[in-house]
Amino acid sequence: RNAALAIECVADLKIGKQAIKKGLKNTFYPARLEVISKKPLIIIDGAHNEDKLKASVECLKEITRYTLPITRYLIIAMAKNKKVKILSEFFKYFDKIYFTRFSNPFRKCFTFNDWKKILPKSEHKKIQYKHLAKDALLDILPKLRNNDLLLVTGSIFLAGEIREHWVSENNIIKKHKSF
Repeated sequence: RNAALAIECVADLKIGKQAIKKGLKNTFYPARLEVISKKPLIIIDGAHNEDKLKASVECLKEITRYTLPITRYLIIAMAKNKKVKILSEFFKYFDKIYFTRFSNPFRKCFTFNDWKKILPKSEHKKIQYKHLAKDALLDILPKLRNNDLLLVTGSIFLAGEIREHWVSENNIIKKHKSF
């Protein structure tokens, strides 16, 4: 959808189709459905609202259509002011769910009790809570097998924190690039 919008925006600028194709091919949005690893499949996604979470699930279904992950892990943190109706449906896609927090002191996160209220009681056995996002990641990484999936989502703040495990902030500053 974003690509279609970009194409519409440049239509009147008389930019050639090849230049548009090249631009779209080279476009990179860090932490937006960013594949960090293919085996196991690790995706960082800053989805933080209903539309973006729906898009994430559709993308995951497409990616995993031919090779179903053995175990699907989720690390999620979300700002407390978010009203996302699809969360209980979204959670059904995952086998193990780690609720956590992000470190931005100016935004309140969902608490573990908030999450438990959203998740149906029948799903409570598959949840864990880690106060620090990196603790959730460090708990999951040794468990991941080649055919597993890990999605980190719910907040751009969380996505950025977890992404630092693979792409350091110092490296981003040094290269003036986030990839």
